[in-house]
Amino acid sequence: MRTEVAFDPADPQNPLVPGADVLVAADRALTMLALAVVVVALVLGTVAWQVVTRRRAFAQPVRSVPVRRVRWQAGLSTRSYLETDTHPQRWIPVHFDPVLVGLPSPTTARLHGDPLRDRLVAATVPGPDGDVPLVPSGPVRLQEPRGHRTDNPSRPDATVRDRAAALARMRRRLRADLPLVVPAPFVGLLWTYVDRGGFPTWAAVTALAAALGLWLAAVRGSDPS
Repeated sequence: MRTEVAFDPADPQNPLVPGADVLVAADRALTMLALAVVVVALVLGTVAWQVVTRRRAFAQPVRSVPVRRVRWQAGLSTRSYLETDTHPQRWIPVHFDPVLVGLPSPTTARLHGDPLRDRLVAATVPGPDGDVPLVPSGPVRLQEPRGHRTDNPSRPDATVRDRAAALARMRRRLRADLPLVVPAPFVGLLWTYVDRGGFPTWAAVTALAAALGLWLAAVRGSDPS
């Protein structure tokens, strides 16, 4: 049979043919590099878009609206919302802040934008040490989210400060998002099987998938409470 042979004219003793181990290893390395570049580009693009849109949200006209902090758990995902006391009602998803734990229901918040018309609405709520801005974690919902609902009490109890301080720790937030890391080893196994790689391939894909899962939880506004 005839086949292509690649070799260095200065050292023709080590020729390469299609399918050689060194070429397969190089293809796997390039595939992993391409995957990492795509993930990094996706993360940076999403972060830049969020920074621009959230800054615009806080620049909108301010109005005072009675709201209630409610928490929804759907599967492994838990998010906080500000439920407006208006007709029709709107649900504003917000990134978690410890001030949400002791927020009375209802409380008057300053909304940056109109939840009846605007897609993104930021909020500023009163806290024990002054006003606290709440960054929107997604567009305003027109219908009540699905899942198990938990409402804040009408008055905070004496344990609010301790619970808020505990929830502010990064360790607590990582523990709350750990369920989203569970699929990472299986994604690594599937990628390794398709790519016919070894343990380094599995470890790299698993680490990348785990980091992506934690990042997605943060972008969606996971609630560790």
